[in-house]
Amino acid sequence: MDKALEFYEKDLKVTEELYSLAPDNVSFKNGLAWSYLKLGETFHEKRDFQKAKKFLDKAIELFWLLTKHSPDYVEITANLGESYYELSRLYLSMEDCKKAQKSANVSQEIFEDLAQKYSQIKEFQKLLTKLYEHMEKIKKECK
Repeated sequence: MDKALEFYEKDLKVTEELYSLAPDNVSFKNGLAWSYLKLGETFHEKRDFQKAKKFLDKAIELFWLLTKHSPDYVEITANLGESYYELSRLYLSMEDCKKAQKSANVSQEIFEDLAQKYSQIKEFQKLLTKLYEHMEKIKKECK
């Protein structure tokens, strides 16, 4: 666990520096939020609940901003859901069931939204396949 913590702390330094150079870069902001999430999970496993909550709150804040600016970026929405899920686990560890339930409800809403987005993507892929097949048919007929 200490090796993981050491790795994630080094990762945080790199992602913070990248983010400071280009705070509007979605990839850098996502990387920083991901670092916060991993540190939150690691501190939770080490039972340092105060540090875990601090990092999870930071992850949620950044992922929330990212979903507002990039609502169709499915990975970011999934990361936000995972952050809320991890926060609900943390609250359960702290025996704060009301906060755990609230966090779990938010996480469920996010994952339901993801499921809807995923089904829309699948429908779009089906339409693209039909379009491709139709174009191939036209090419063959026009030869």
